This record gives sequence, C-alpha cells and structure tokens, in this order.
Amino acid sequence: MVDLADIEMGFSEGDARVAFVGDDEYASVEALVAAVPDLVSEAPVILARAVVHFARGRAYRVIEDPARFAERYRAQVAREDPDQPWKEGVFRLRDFGAPDYDKITAPLVGDGGLTCFAEDRATGLPYCVTAPTSDLSAPGFAPVPLFPIEG
Repeated sequence: MVDLADIEMGFSEGDARVAFVGDDEYASVEALVAAVPDLVSEAPVILARAVVHFARGRAYRVIEDPARFAERYRAQVAREDPDQPWKEGVFRLRDFGAPDYDKITAPLVGDGGLTCFAEDRATGLPYCVTAPTSDLSAPGFAPVPLFPIEG
C-alpha cells in the first residue's frame, strides 16, 4: 500500500516531468494513477498537483488553501499604488482585477472529473483547471473571471 503523502512531483535527470512514489518514477499522470488508483478517490490535492505538474510543469501552482491564496492576493493589491497609471512592462494585479474569492475552492473530484484552481506563478492570476477522470492528461485551464478593484 502506498502512503499517498509520499507522492512527489519532480523532474528526471533529462528535465522531463515525473512523479516519484518511493523509488518508482512515473512519466505521466495516467501511469501514476494506474499505479496508485486510490489517488482519484482519496487524494484530490495530490491528484491536482499531478495533473497540473504533468500539464504545465513549474508554470502553475495548485491553490490548495483558497483562504491563503485570497489573503496573498489582497495583500499584493494593497501594496500596489492605486494612483500609479498603467505602464507597459510593470505588472500589477490591480490592473487585471480580483476574482470572486468564494468561487475558488480546494481541489475536488466529482461529477466524473477533477476541478481545481491553480495560480500562474509568473503573474499570480488564478485559473480554473478541469479534467475528466477518464482523461487526466489534457486538462483545461480557464482564466478565472476578474472584477475591477475599487480604489
């Protein structure tokens, strides 16, 4: 029996995306789920990490704690000067807007698929990630709608 907490995402020596389970290495989310089928029913956070990792590598981070994500997002916006005009090459979250934080949830598996949210590591913007459990290898990444930030 595999301890689900021992599953790690990483990269092979050739920089290919892999998942490690003890000394075993898996080169796809399908191979990982075939080896550890409890992942789908018992560990939505780890499954989400695997799906996002194999799809996008280091570019995205799964939002495991929505309240913490909202706190970081709001803190970043609070540090940005609302009176500074938009300037090319200067990235500010307030220029994009804020999500409806209540709609961002922890990863879950239901209705035949995985739904999770992931943060673009370069921008900090959230995306909704969906994948049917029948094909976890090609998840959809959709930007979360953003709303203007007042002040």
